[in-house]
Amino acid sequence: MISVGQVSGIIAATVFLVEFTVPLAIVIILVGYIGNENSASTWSIVNRVTQISHWPTLLQADTVQTRGVRFGVNFLTWIGTLALLLMTLAGVITPLGLSDTVKPGTTGVAQFQYVKDEGPWGQSTPPRPDFKFSRLCGAMILMNCPGSYAGYQTFSNSTGAYGIPDFDSATINSTLPNNLTEIFSSATSGQGSTVSGLFDIQYRLYTGVREDNVDHGKTYIRGSFRGVERLVLRNTTQAVEGLVVDTRTGGIGFRNHTVPADLALGGTWSEDLTWIEPITECVDTNLTFEFNTAESAYNTSVATYLVDNGGFANLERKYPYPGLWNDTQNPDLRARAYKGAWISNALAAVWLNVTYPGRLKDMNSSIGQKYLISERGSSLVDLGAVSLSSIDGSFLDLGFGSSFGSNNTSLNLTKEASARLSITSTNFTSAETVCAGAGGEDFANMTNIAVRCGYVFGAAHLTDGRETLLFAPYTSYTRNLYVCASGARASIKTVDFSINGTTSLANLRIEKVSDKTYSSNSSIPLWAVENPNRTIADVAPLWGIVDNRFEGTPGFDFIRAEKFWLPATNPFLTITGSIDSLAGQNIFGAALNSVYNDLSSSSSSLVPDYSGQQDFAMFTAWQRLTRAPTTAKLMVNLIITDLLAAATVGTKSALDSTKPRVDTLAVEAVTTGTPAIIMVTKYRKMIQYDPRYAIPACLVLVLWLAIVAVAMVMWVFSRFSLEIMRQLLNQTSTGRVATTLLHPEVCDPTAKTTSWQKSAGMLRIRFDNITPQTKTAPEGATGEKGGIRSVSTEKLNG
Repeated sequence: MISVGQVSGIIAATVFLVEFTVPLAIVIILVGYIGNENSASTWSIVNRVTQISHWPTLLQADTVQTRGVRFGVNFLTWIGTLALLLMTLAGVITPLGLSDTVKPGTTGVAQFQYVKDEGPWGQSTPPRPDFKFSRLCGAMILMNCPGSYAGYQTFSNSTGAYGIPDFDSATINSTLPNNLTEIFSSATSGQGSTVSGLFDIQYRLYTGVREDNVDHGKTYIRGSFRGVERLVLRNTTQAVEGLVVDTRTGGIGFRNHTVPADLALGGTWSEDLTWIEPITECVDTNLTFEFNTAESAYNTSVATYLVDNGGFANLERKYPYPGLWNDTQNPDLRARAYKGAWISNALAAVWLNVTYPGRLKDMNSSIGQKYLISERGSSLVDLGAVSLSSIDGSFLDLGFGSSFGSNNTSLNLTKEASARLSITSTNFTSAETVCAGAGGEDFANMTNIAVRCGYVFGAAHLTDGRETLLFAPYTSYTRNLYVCASGARASIKTVDFSINGTTSLANLRIEKVSDKTYSSNSSIPLWAVENPNRTIADVAPLWGIVDNRFEGTPGFDFIRAEKFWLPATNPFLTITGSIDSLAGQNIFGAALNSVYNDLSSSSSSLVPDYSGQQDFAMFTAWQRLTRAPTTAKLMVNLIITDLLAAATVGTKSALDSTKPRVDTLAVEAVTTGTPAIIMVTKYRKMIQYDPRYAIPACLVLVLWLAIVAVAMVMWVFSRFSLEIMRQLLNQTSTGRVATTLLHPEVCDPTAKTTSWQKSAGMLRIRFDNITPQTKTAPEGATGEKGGIRSVSTEKLNG
């Protein structure tokens, strides 16, 4: 697209071309018309027209010669030529610096309107159901949640879990009590607030359920999960229906999208959004899997070895500190992952007879040593996928439970063999619990945060380090093994938006996402977590930002912090297994559980395939990221982000009324409004200039100032006067020079122009040598001088 500056430059160049060629053409016409004989006045005019054109320069005529010319005259002539050249360049180049641009202009309030996502995300988000929020509790059996007792008693013992009604009309009540809805909507329900509270975060999909012992058999709804569109490879921050999704580092912000209306050129504004970001740290176990491929990638029946790269040989010989986690709202995820990796390596070393319990100092291994873990192939022989799983020792041929661990004396086994048989997947699972810091039987509160740990089996790559995406038969491949710890952290982030003149979600751009800055400690959010005095498996505690007036309320834990780690939820609940409609309390922990449970390449769950098995672009990205634990964590964060984006939607916008949305999931039908707290900077069209293109014009200006300054000095201090200038022009005029030479008696050479015109200007003068001639007469041959002769001494009348 051509700019206004380029158009101006083209126009200037065209004008210059016209100015250059028109005088040349006029002189051609004039010379062809005048002939050899004209009045003296005519020759003066002809001289003026021809001399001010470029013909003298092009033909190197007398008036452009320098031999015999005074230096000062030559110098001034060259200065004039240089000035003319610079002015020509400036006339063409200077406009090129001009360009139209759209920049921020005035700032003020603007009318906003709701915009729907017309793509897959909008199509996958049905209208919010007109059902109340439901909350259910219980692991083995449903039970009344805190504050919702309706005559149903539940308990469990060694024989099972039971629910007993206290009276005939007893039921399990899914309704949230008023005190909970009030406290967890207190800080986010103000008109114009863009921060989402617990009830503004909803499942993207819901399904209806009816159970006899819940709400007297009436239908209630619970969250449902279906994949939408994978965003993990977008590497951007974008708006989709109900969310702002960051696929650079991972994270989602909740927002029911509205944009300014009727802005001709668009505008920019900022909003504070509730933001959830997955945080992951990975450590290298320093154990890798190595196998040699067969003749085809489809033949996986090859031996698989576990290679000690320091995971056994350099394993710390003492149990890592600390014994119990006390990092609560400042978790050290890397330390947790390290402890999980340490326990996993120690158990694997016992199972492989590298050592046995209580004798880790006698580790019988060295760097590079290989251990055969499968003779005829395993799931690890996969050249086109990565996988994630719980810490379960699945890469070893383990049993489940402790059938040998309790009594194996009758088998007459050695101490080493007995120790090996005592290792089962249950032992590895304890490593996962230690890493997480809490299990299902721990109490739900702020202290126990949502952390989930697991294995990351990296993408296969050539053992020799060469980079290739082509299958190489009979070649050695390696897969890395990491242990990662992931958590979910909430905060308020300031999001900068911009939009062009078209009111649609496709034109909404996310310019920047940054941590919100607070002016004082009292302005930092106050976070509350329900403390129900029940286990994590039974109750997922409610959490959120609350008003300062509720601080210290019994039954809740409080913390004032810029960033808040979400509380732990049922470790067995996945993203596809919601039990009620309250997304905020369960979905984030469920996503952490799913990423380390449902994301193997062979998984048949409802969770989309993130292994790269069916998406080569994804596999190449994972292959790059899983070469090191410091980048493998980004893969995990992006997968969690993608799961959360598909599972949740934000229903809060700046158009919401002051009434908290706690009675129904249905969104208030406010599609337009003017939020007073959002200041929009409207774009306006401006002309900008690149000063680099002004260099020729600046040189012209400097030269002009110098010339004018010298001229002014000469005018004041030299012999210059307008009368002298007039005489110079007159007496060097061709017609006056000719009449003075041929007829000096007719008119005084110093006469004024009007007098000369009347007396000598009408004399006819002939220039014999201005037409092509084959032979020129010598001077004086005809009685005239130099080819100039007077035709008549009579005055002409026309």
